[in-house]
Amino acid sequence: MSLLSVRRLSKTYPGQNRPAVEDVSFSLRKGEVFGLVGESGSGKSTLLRLLAGLDDPDGGLVRISGKPMAGPKDRLVPGHPDVRLVHQDFRLLPNVRVEENITYALRGYDAAYREARLNAVLQLCDLQVLRHQMPRQLSGGEAQRVALACALADEPALLLLDEPFSNLDPLRRIRLKRDLAGIVRRSGTTAVFVTHDTADALSLSDKVGVLHQGRLLQTAPPHEIYNRPATVYVAAFFGHANVTLVSSLQKIARRPGVLSRFGLSASLCVRAEHVRFCKPPEADFAARPLATHYLGAYSLHEVRLAPGVVWQVSAPPDFGLPKSVFLQVDWEKVSGLAG
Repeated sequence: MSLLSVRRLSKTYPGQNRPAVEDVSFSLRKGEVFGLVGESGSGKSTLLRLLAGLDDPDGGLVRISGKPMAGPKDRLVPGHPDVRLVHQDFRLLPNVRVEENITYALRGYDAAYREARLNAVLQLCDLQVLRHQMPRQLSGGEAQRVALACALADEPALLLLDEPFSNLDPLRRIRLKRDLAGIVRRSGTTAVFVTHDTADALSLSDKVGVLHQGRLLQTAPPHEIYNRPATVYVAAFFGHANVTLVSSLQKIARRPGVLSRFGLSASLCVRAEHVRFCKPPEADFAARPLATHYLGAYSLHEVRLAPGVVWQVSAPPDFGLPKSVFLQVDWEKVSGLAG
């Protein structure tokens, strides 16, 4: 049985022209980590509030361990006892120490359990040396770990994280991503985190969902959502995608037979790393270089295959291009798109 089951969830706020969340469905097993990605305004925060029991849906149902989620209209205090939401602004109690922030979530338990959970969570989140610090003395990454410890203190079934890396500089992001991934997996908690950063979603998740204008376009494991995107939007959202009509390629292909398994009206997603520069006898296409963008570990080359058909091709950073080039595609990694 799924720990979290979401079925046809919808929510429209008064005065809005379209739903903030529309007909969203997915499920998660115990211990799974779900990365929810989307642009600003795509409905990520609304969906998180619905999963936390802080808003009532207009339609659909959320179940936790098989039991329906009660929203604010059915509860005196909104929220669910087995769900914890970690906000991106941390929301720590400012005038008490780290250990008191953590034990605040345990105030209804006896002293022995409270002390045992405090020590366990301090160790889990690597906060032992910070237990007597005040929130104002913490760095951004430390404050995020304290907020996570507070959420994990009473062993929730479902953990929700709202943009957990958004307020951190690149160096702190790298460490905190590693720390949070380890903490969540060691705790055995099912987790949903929302982000606009596709790299975070791909590297930390068991499943990734792409939300666009309130609708969940695709839910799949990271490798599948990257290599087999369901739509043009999903393909482009994960970057460096050459989306081209088969009919445009058929006219310029040096080996037209490679396109025979795709319909002429189909669109294809050809990732930049699935194309390589080659010698003429091996080529699928001839092209002319337009621009090169140095990105450190690799360079991204823009090349024109034909008028209106410009592709991106990745190559080693020191790869020099002549005036004309030839391209070979790894067709086994090319996917058709739904629109």
